[in-house]
Amino acid sequence: MKRERESGWRWEKTRKKKRNRREGKKNGGREERLAGAAASSAEADGDVR
Repeated sequence: MKRERESGWRWEKTRKKKRNRREGKKNGGREERLAGAAASSAEADGDVR
């Protein structure tokens, strides 16, 4: 956690990667994920938090 706190950009990168992975699993395909990225991201945030 210390390293991630020191470098903010790194933390943002890992966050984005995890979010993309989660959306891919939910929608089951890259094209579907791109089409419903906004909706799925909002849903995912709600589910996690």
